[in-house]
Amino acid sequence: MNGPIPAWGLYRLLKALESRSVAGVLDLQVAGGHVAFLLDGGTPVAARSTLAGLSFEGFLAHTRAAANGPVTTAADLAARGASRDDAARMQHAHARAVLSSLLPSPVSGWSLAAGASPDWAVPGQGIDVTAELMRAAAQSADLDMMRSVLARYRRGGWITLADGAEPLLSAAKSVGDAKVLYLLRQGRSREVGEGVLADDTNVRVLFALVVAGAIARDPSGAVSQAIARSGAPAAPPDDESPAALELRAGAAEVARANLYEVLGVSVDARISQIECAHRRALRRFAPGRFEGAGPDAPSILDQVRARMEEARMTLTDRALRTSYNRAVGVTTAALDARIAEMFEARAIYQTGVDLVQARRYDEALAQFEAAATRDPGEPEYEVAIAKILVARPPAPGQIERARSLAEHALATEPELVAAILALASVCRVEQKREEAAELIRRALRIDPDNSEAAAARDLLQPALKPNKMSFLKKRDSVVDRIRESVMDGIRRIRKKPAP
Repeated sequence: MNGPIPAWGLYRLLKALESRSVAGVLDLQVAGGHVAFLLDGGTPVAARSTLAGLSFEGFLAHTRAAANGPVTTAADLAARGASRDDAARMQHAHARAVLSSLLPSPVSGWSLAAGASPDWAVPGQGIDVTAELMRAAAQSADLDMMRSVLARYRRGGWITLADGAEPLLSAAKSVGDAKVLYLLRQGRSREVGEGVLADDTNVRVLFALVVAGAIARDPSGAVSQAIARSGAPAAPPDDESPAALELRAGAAEVARANLYEVLGVSVDARISQIECAHRRALRRFAPGRFEGAGPDAPSILDQVRARMEEARMTLTDRALRTSYNRAVGVTTAALDARIAEMFEARAIYQTGVDLVQARRYDEALAQFEAAATRDPGEPEYEVAIAKILVARPPAPGQIERARSLAEHALATEPELVAAILALASVCRVEQKREEAAELIRRALRIDPDNSEAAAARDLLQPALKPNKMSFLKKRDSVVDRIRESVMDGIRRIRKKPAP
């Protein structure tokens, strides 16, 4: 008998046997008795258990499958008149139920009888062990244990996908539609933090992936011991620069704060407020501000930016934000209703955005108006309406309304780049090019990488460039020279006297 296997460790043993295509009987000593699995090509085909709750006979009774006389194995079922196919199907279903029940449990000992061919099984289909792991994780009630394991795992660094993990991500979809799967697929694993892990489905999925060996750790992302354990900066060296001191203090502040505090917003903050606050937070920790802050500065900045992105992503996602609010104890009936209203309006707005992409502008305008009615005062919806009004054929009062909406949006959120650009569009229509140019420059100061602002700047530049006087002779093109030569010939012919 081999040594014990910890809880959830049976999966790794079965996958190791599968990789070697082992055939035989695997006997497991568990609390209260024994369980045996018949392996064919390394995968379990049938199970036999001395545990009352996991016996084949009990499984038949639970499923209300009829049998003529006592039946303890699939072979008995076939001997008493069931077809081989029916017996194999019941055997497969029973083995799946036994395995998913055992995976979360510790095993006190195990042995393998290689090549054994017991008479209690019938030929049948092997079990997908990974699928059963995902099923067991989805059904487990021990979420506190899962969170504890994940917290210890994350302290070793950023989580990242292990090589060859893509098939396991596909299998994990059976647990639920989890945000963490999207982040892992997009290579955004650094954003997997407390906001994501406040959601139970994300916890189950990530825990199952850790058990399956699909998750590795990147030690370069390990937070400093002081920040990770105490949330306070370690005592700095005497010769540390002011920039390094500021960075360490700021990183400790970010580590201590909840996700709302990280961005400096209230618990009922609108999505546009969160997006603007995220940009402000990134500017506070821009790399250029911490040049000369020491060799650890890039790693610390990466950690801080990852936490800020985690805050932005969590608070702009309805399910994640609701789960996070429950986890940190800020949820109330009124706040839940406000968040529901906010995200319902956002869904209407997104429908309008899709209609704009399809060039169905009148329908898009109706959706934007509906979103603004559902969540009055959200500046992003006012901006969307203003943009449609600017793009439509001229009508009395239309541009005036667009300006009023854009200005109101900016009064609500002065750093909302979309509102600045909407007002710049109004100025272009009104032939106020200098005002438009200044607004575009303002937008680019806030968000230098904004493609819409860059395009607006390029569109406006030709009209703003002064005319340059040149004393250089214009060089004719080849076509111009040929045309002039032909015209010279015609003129000479006309001047020639008639014979």
